Amino acid sequence: MPLNLLSAQEQKAFLTRLKNRSLSRTALQTTEDLVVKANSKMELSKKQGPLKPFVLKPKSIEDIRKWIGAPEKVVKGTAFQSKHVHEIRMIENIIKRTKINTLTPANSKKTLTKAMWGNVELQAAFIAVAHAIVAGLIDVGTLKRHLKEEINNYVVKVDVLNWCFVDVTIKSGGSLIFSAPGPHVFTAHSLIIEPGGKIVTNQSHVTFDCDYIEIK
Repeated sequence: MPLNLLSAQEQKAFLTRLKNRSLSRTALQTTEDLVVKANSKMELSKKQGPLKPFVLKPKSIEDIRKWIGAPEKVVKGTAFQSKHVHEIRMIENIIKRTKINTLTPANSKKTLTKAMWGNVELQAAFIAVAHAIVAGLIDVGTLKRHLKEEINNYVVKVDVLNWCFVDVTIKSGGSLIFSAPGPHVFTAHSLIIEPGGKIVTNQSHVTFDCDYIEIK
């Protein structure tokens, strides 16, 4: 249904989620319900298809973290820390083993990027640290300036694809497909998946931000 037909409380909740990504109602791809018809496919792609995403350009890893990561109140909770204690320790061990946070490229007149050239372990550690920040497993404030700057230089090249709808229904046998590589953010008031309907992410990162999701 159109956004203005939702209750005042529902409209406020929906618009607040958009505001958290510096978006407004103008980011809606359509004012009508999005319906993936039975036994049909609909692809959400930056390059093709009738719908185009609202593209956000991050200025730092903190922007990525805010837009596609777990909410801050969740990350700071004891339940999150307890549930992910293994992952937290694993990324801490990676940082300690590779010394990626204590490298001093200035002393060798090399940037961290050049230091990583040809070093597969450092490259993997770099990506792991960036992913861990977005996932809320480590605080970006614990990183040395040179590492944080290199991560920021990396993420500014990323386009965050925002898809904003009010009500979305995937009919039986229908497929809603997200094109690679993403990341995608899918914001909706409601998402209903009928029996046999499916979502295909193509191994892309997709953040779903909905008031409610119903899988029948």
